[in-house]
Amino acid sequence: KTDYSFGENITKEQANFDRTNCKTMPVGSYQPNPFGLYEMHGNVWEWCSDWYDKYPTGNVKDPQGPSNGKYRVLRGGSWFVNAGLTRSMSRACDEPGERDHSRGFRLAGGLIPHYESCRSMILSIVDAFSRSGVAAVMRSVYRNDSTTRVSAYAMTAGSTGKVM
Repeated sequence: KTDYSFGENITKEQANFDRTNCKTMPVGSYQPNPFGLYEMHGNVWEWCSDWYDKYPTGNVKDPQGPSNGKYRVLRGGSWFVNAGLTRSMSRACDEPGERDHSRGFRLAGGLIPHYESCRSMILSIVDAFSRSGVAAVMRSVYRNDSTTRVSAYAMTAGSTGKVM
């Protein structure tokens, strides 16, 4: 309905874009959107599972794209692009093997029944990415009785371009 989750315009106080910080910022550096998600505009281009293709004609909701292809969709813009490329409808594409300091992905989960095993797994993933030259940021994991809610994780490619 609007170009940004914040409305028709976006400011540098709401998102990391247009070389504001000249680097990626940790998740939670800016206020969340109305759904409670952080850094959905700017910061890093996020790889999506969709293969890239032209949008179909006519009104469609959540087009999935083809079942295979050469390019994957990237969304959200990054820290070095202008505001227009961080709009909700904006997307880019690239070959899945391409890596640089402006791309990453988002892991998000819901309720997790085994806090300790989940926490150990997450920490081992973060550690593995850190050792391979990839910056990893974990937003929060909170425990409530026997269930755990994972609110957000983000892992962004480091400037070394190394990946697991």
